This record gives sequence, structure tokens and C-alpha cells, in this order.
Amino acid sequence: MSTNDFRNENRIDDFQYGKTFYGTIQDKQVVVKIWQPGSHSWASNCDNAFRLRHPQLICHPNLVELIGYCRKDEHFGIVYDVKALDTLLNLILKDSLSRIQIIKIGIGFASLLEFHHKDNTPLPPYVVCNISASHIMIYQIRTGCVGYMDYRSCDEEAGDVYAYGTVLLSMLCKKVFTYEDWQINNPNVAEWAREECKTKLLSSGSDCSLVHQSFVKDPGYCCRDAMEVSKLAMQCVEYHKHDRPTMEQVVKRLMKLHVAETHTDELCINQVLLR
Repeated sequence: MSTNDFRNENRIDDFQYGKTFYGTIQDKQVVVKIWQPGSHSWASNCDNAFRLRHPQLICHPNLVELIGYCRKDEHFGIVYDVKALDTLLNLILKDSLSRIQIIKIGIGFASLLEFHHKDNTPLPPYVVCNISASHIMIYQIRTGCVGYMDYRSCDEEAGDVYAYGTVLLSMLCKKVFTYEDWQINNPNVAEWAREECKTKLLSSGSDCSLVHQSFVKDPGYCCRDAMEVSKLAMQCVEYHKHDRPTMEQVVKRLMKLHVAETHTDELCINQVLLR
């Protein structure tokens, strides 16, 4: 009823194990996430549903609130209290994000993952484990997280860091890895970025920027920021997990960007960072 029988005009996007829809419950706009029957991830998400309602977690401004969930046999769905603009994947494909919005999402999402990875007693640290641009809902350029997965460390914090790096690269480069790319064996975003860096290193002999050329024309463009955020993203997707930064280190480095120091209010930094 909420999604008008899951009509296609209410479908937001597909994700690895199902679909997301716009919905309405008593005049409240919500997002409904439906898992495919038999999906191996739905049981773990069902178990984690209660975690998302814990007072220790719902206080984070970048974590959307869970209204409830429905489970019947192999069918599983979750309802989130969020008036979604779109998924991050769709916004990248539509080329709808400005330089400032990308940094805002990058900082907000990094702070959310940092928050999850900390010990929030009585809840232990939590590894999200299934992160991609199609799983990130954008509401007024604020992030709600629920994949790019590094199978060498998918159940560890380093796996979340890898996934974050891939999402950050997607925003910076305006490049996504689709199911069609996977079918024809195209390189994923991290693999593409490694080759791009290798080529630029051979030609220039110095660190490279992976920021899309369209952002260079922005009056507020900062070359130092472009180099630093590109370097950070590449370190997040390092092959060996021990070479990757922690999410706490990622947040600290993002906060040192020139754009973060000069656009504090516009980036809502005081709201998205919980200290």
C-alpha cells in the first residue's frame, strides 16, 4: 500500500539484493527497501534491524531512522524515515553533484562509518560490509547508509574503508561500475583508478589528481585539495588491508582540506561530526 503495489514509477533504484522504492505512510514520505526472496543477506539485515533503532545510533545525523520492518517467510522489507532525493549512484550518473556537495557527502559518510566502527557501548563496533553508491540515500545532500565489497576483508573495518574509497572515487571521477560493466569484464572503479594513476605517474613523475576535469573550472577549485583527496581515496583502496587508513584517519584528513576549512557552515561540519 505504501508503494502503490511497488509500481515502477515509485522505484528509486536496484541494489545487489533487491529494490528500493518511494513510499507514503500517513502522509509521511518514506523509503522502502525490499530484498529478493532467498537473498543470503536478508537474514543478517533482519538481525541488524533492531540495532538501527538503538538510541545510541539513531542520534547520528547521517543515519536515517528505521521505522520498522516486515518479514514473512523469505520476504523481507525495511521502511526508513527519510524523504529521499535519490541514490548516490543515480546522482552521479545524472551528473547532479557539485564539488561542494561531493565533499559534503564524503565527510558525512566518512563520519558515519567512523561512528559505526567505534565502540558504542553496549553495542560493539559494527562493520557495514555491503556499501555501494546504490545503497546510499541522499536527503538534502545528507547521507544515510545501509556493494562494493573487498572480499579479502569484507567482514572487517578495512573492508568498509575499501568500499568508502570506491564510493569517493566514483564521486570524484564521475565514474561508476555497473552490472553491465561487470558482465563484459570492464575494470571496476578502483582498478581503473590504479591504471590512471600509473599512467599519470609515468608521464608527470608526481602525484596525480583523479578529480574530473569539469570541477577544475569551478572558481573555488583547489589543486592541493584535488591531490590530497585523490591520494586519500587511493589509499583507501590499497590492495593490502593493512595499508589502508582507518575511518577516523579518513575523517581527520578530510577535515584538513582547504574546502573544509573555508566552507564549514555550507558543509554543515559541526552537525555531521559527532565528537
